Amino acid sequence: MGKLSILLVLLLALGGAGAYNYHRNLEAEAKVPRPYRGYSDADLTALLEAYQEEVKGQGSRYEAARSQKTTRGEGVYFDEKVRDFERARERSAQTRALAAEVAQNEKVLRDLEREQALRDKDRDPTEVFLRRLLTF
Repeated sequence: MGKLSILLVLLLALGGAGAYNYHRNLEAEAKVPRPYRGYSDADLTALLEAYQEEVKGQGSRYEAARSQKTTRGEGVYFDEKVRDFERARERSAQTRALAAEVAQNEKVLRDLEREQALRDKDRDPTEVFLRRLLTF
């Protein structure tokens, strides 16, 4: 066996390993959940901006609701104390509901930012090809 045939076998082995690695990485990328993959870049950008504004507004409303002090009731009788308790409980429930809504919108915002970052990373086809080929 000559040096040329050894070199050819080595190149074929490297090519086969590269093709296997590329296919493996392509399948791994396809399995990553990307719920906003089908959106166009313009729609994704518009949605991202809208969620950023919404989260900012909700955050300030939540902070305002959280910073409100619950006034102690002036009720002397049992029914007045129960009414005061019900008001405090209702305000607390509203604050918790607002916090849950803010958290949900922040999660959507993080997902949108992640999708945009993935798209930015995939802009150059040569870089995508090399990443899939050479990443282990």
